[in-house]
Amino acid sequence: MMKRVFSTLAALCVGAALAGCSSPAQNTAFQPPSTWKATPGMFGRLQMWMTGSDTQSRQILMLIRGDKNMSTADLSASSPVGGNKNVSDVKRDTITICGTQPADHFTGKGQSTTNGNAHVVEAIEGVTTTIADSKYLVLYIRPIAVKPDAQAENALRSICPKA
Repeated sequence: MMKRVFSTLAALCVGAALAGCSSPAQNTAFQPPSTWKATPGMFGRLQMWMTGSDTQSRQILMLIRGDKNMSTADLSASSPVGGNKNVSDVKRDTITICGTQPADHFTGKGQSTTNGNAHVVEAIEGVTTTIADSKYLVLYIRPIAVKPDAQAENALRSICPKA
């Protein structure tokens, strides 16, 4: 009897742990770069993909799922984006992705920091859109000196409902 209870509790704990590792991209058509390293999904809310071997070449694609009221309107020099401070040159526009999905698009520049020390000037590009009861934010961050990755740029515009 005790063994059965322990087995049931263990199965429930494993199930809960796996549910906590689900990707925020599930139930969407999101297509991250196939050759980039992926982190595990965190509680179905955050996942990152990375490429590059050092701070001078590292590129990051980040997918965040929040409630449908999540906003990027407060994006400014005082609010860090993806670890960047001093975000500047922010430009915003409304776009359509995946044929008919309305989305907000923004670009800017920032400076990555470690322990308060400025390092690399980075390009920041993002897309937000609402699918069902969730708002999705996709961020693509790369050093300004690194040419944009075509797969990452396509991924920004792939956050659409599954067909």
